[in-house]
Order: sequence, then C-alpha cells, then structure tokens
Amino acid sequence: MDTREHILISASKLFLKSAYKEVTMKDIMAATGLSKGAIYHHFTNKEDIFQAVLQYFMTAMEHHYDTYSRVSFRQFYLDYIEDTIRLVQDYSNKFGKEDHDKYVTFNNISMVFDAIKLFPDFKVYAIEGFNQELSHWAAAASRGKESGELQTKMSDMQIGEMFLYLSDGVGLHMIIRGHDAMEVVAPIKAKWEELYALIKK
Repeated sequence: MDTREHILISASKLFLKSAYKEVTMKDIMAATGLSKGAIYHHFTNKEDIFQAVLQYFMTAMEHHYDTYSRVSFRQFYLDYIEDTIRLVQDYSNKFGKEDHDKYVTFNNISMVFDAIKLFPDFKVYAIEGFNQELSHWAAAASRGKESGELQTKMSDMQIGEMFLYLSDGVGLHMIIRGHDAMEVVAPIKAKWEELYALIKK
C-alpha cells in the first residue's frame, strides 16, 4: 500500500465514524501518522481528501458487467451477486480483519448521503453511475426476452429497476438492523429468485 492509499484508508475510517464536518486535518494526521506536509503532498485540503475517499469507495464498488453472462438473465444476476461478494471482500480487507465488519455497513451509506448534501457534482456523478447500471440490467432483460427466457409485459427498463430497487430496499433494511454487507447478500438473492419466478417463461 502506497502513501496515498494509506491516507485514503485512514481517512475513510474517520469519515465513516464521523460526519465530514466533524473530522479535522489533525484527526487525519493522527490517524495516518503523517505530517501535514506529507499529506498535502498528495492532497490540497480536507475536502480534496474526502472527495478522493468517495471516489476510492465508488471505484472499489464498480461492478464488472462485461464479465457477466449474456446468455441467461438469471445467470446475469447470479454473476452480479458473485461480483458483489468479491468487491465487498476486497474493499473490506483493506481495513484489516478487526475492522472488516465495522466499516462496510450503514456508515458507507451515510457517507454517500453526506457527500450528496455537500457536493452537488457528486450527486450528478452518483446518478450517472446508477443510470449506467440500469442500462446494463435493461440490456440483460432485453436479451432474456429475445431468447424466450422472460415473459412479462414489463419493459426492459422496468425489469432492471425492479431488481435494483429491490436490492437497495432489502440492503438498506438489513443494514439498518445491524447486519453487515455480507449478511445482506443471501436475502437479496432470495428476493431476486422470487421476482425471477414471476417473470420467467
């Protein structure tokens, strides 16, 4: 891990524990064990660090849609689940075993909401990312219809929205109840299987 990533991981822990306004540069210096000059060599100020932390998290959670099945819609969403597990594990492992469950929780969602309030550009970025995800799901639904796997009056986009909105709702509900990210996977898969049963031929 290089110095920049060390700063990002250390700062991530702080921003996930406390709101953006509560974290100071002194806190970041103490968490990293670096001087202000060493930190400013990589970042210009606290806002720059926070935005880099957000980008680090969002990039770590980007799904690899180009590797998913293009033959079966069901296999497409199963591939999504497996990819999600890998992404969460890889991101979590950067925090160390003791902190694994502590940081991939509701705090991540809180940090994103904090960013949306503070930085309008981040909201645009987040919406664009979600729309790109929807386009992948809609394309998978379209292929499912063309192959005869799916039979429903819902549009391709509606199918994508149903699956993603369902996972968002289940995920948020579970995390609020204190479950970590890995414990959310099984309930989401179960609900997706139920939804798939309603639209398959």
